[in-house]
Amino acid sequence: MKRESNIDIYRKAHWGIDPDEVRKVYHPAAFAPLAQMGWLEEVELRDRIRSPKVQYSLNFLENGKPRGSVAFDGPPATRLFMLISAPMRAEIRALIADLEAQGVEWSTTSALAEAAGGRQVRFTEVDEQVMPLGLLWAVTYQTHKRGDPPSRYRHRMGEHNGLPPYLAADEEGYLYVCGGTYSVEPRGIVF
Repeated sequence: MKRESNIDIYRKAHWGIDPDEVRKVYHPAAFAPLAQMGWLEEVELRDRIRSPKVQYSLNFLENGKPRGSVAFDGPPATRLFMLISAPMRAEIRALIADLEAQGVEWSTTSALAEAAGGRQVRFTEVDEQVMPLGLLWAVTYQTHKRGDPPSRYRHRMGEHNGLPPYLAADEEGYLYVCGGTYSVEPRGIVF
């Protein structure tokens, strides 16, 4: 089966709108080209590590401007990627230092995917050492789809099946979405 081009995947995900630009991006776990879904605003995390009820969020906006984007790879995995700016990765590294000081231990992407469970476990292609930030409870991003004005979307991960992924970061501050039951289709993130 021939893989669709990123432009075709983007066009489907944005209901026929062509991308403004095409550029190369780097993420340690991306082995296939990525298609952007939109501009990352916020992620909400539930902290199963210390207390299952504590929630906190990471804000990716600075003066109303996004410092990251949400992207996905193509079939069969359709994994979610959060691509963030270098200054935002520095903030993630500071968060990692705080978590280490609190005694949170490093793990691996495969161990966190197994702990989360779900469909995406089978698509853990790299086994990076990462700091677990918490269960990815919700992701909010903004995008533009044909026929709609620029819109804000909030997806509650694990909403239908109780299997949200873990969000983790490597020592350089790159984010990893580990495990969970979801996929990304032209209509958006589905469970």
